[in-house]
Amino acid sequence: MTAGLLVAMGGAVHDGRGRDCVAAFCALAGKQVLVIPSASQRRNPVGWYEAPFARHGASVFVLPVWSVGDANDEVNAQRVRDAGAVFLLGGAETYLLDTLLDTAVARALREAHQAGAVVGGSSAGAMYLGQWVVEDIVREKVEVGERVREPLLWLDSENAIYRGEGLLPRTVIDTHFSERHRLPRLVEVSRLLPSATCFGGDEATAAVIDPRTGGIVSVVGGGGVTVARNGAVTTYAS
Repeated sequence: MTAGLLVAMGGAVHDGRGRDCVAAFCALAGKQVLVIPSASQRRNPVGWYEAPFARHGASVFVLPVWSVGDANDEVNAQRVRDAGAVFLLGGAETYLLDTLLDTAVARALREAHQAGAVVGGSSAGAMYLGQWVVEDIVREKVEVGERVREPLLWLDSENAIYRGEGLLPRTVIDTHFSERHRLPRLVEVSRLLPSATCFGGDEATAAVIDPRTGGIVSVVGGGGVTVARNGAVTTYAS
């Protein structure tokens, strides 16, 4: 079996600017997409979660995972195992980690991906795919879930590094990259984690990544994707 491609989006896929990114994901995913909306904390009607994919002809099932209990429900886990394409929406990354990591749904997501499912995410959903997640816990409103997870380490006095799902091993995926001026943060993370490949994705931009090599297959959208390795930086555009 070959693990499926990963599609990491830098955010802003609901305001129309990210349509090219969603179209690229749907072209890889086919006509059925399972959406995990957990990071949004049930803030929107179901149609809001469906709309970006339905515009491109995809049939959408929104998995009702809002709590750790939902994430450990075997019916939900089986739906993920059976999926050929899974997408994690954005929102609060710490809440998403607290809710999904080490649950039946998380294990099913890994199994589905290893069996060939295409997995994508936007903003917090993209960050979840990496082995490590970095978050500014001072300047951003951090929303924790039922299980408060301590950081693995501190990058500095403001930014902490957490464990991610690791569908893309030895990586960090940062989002809203140019818009929130995150290049210094990404470079410092790459120096602190010298074995890591650190991706920074602009809004309305997606990186299609091959998990076998960790390399970018293509960049879609209006911005760029910056890659930092041990302090050295390369930027890719569509």
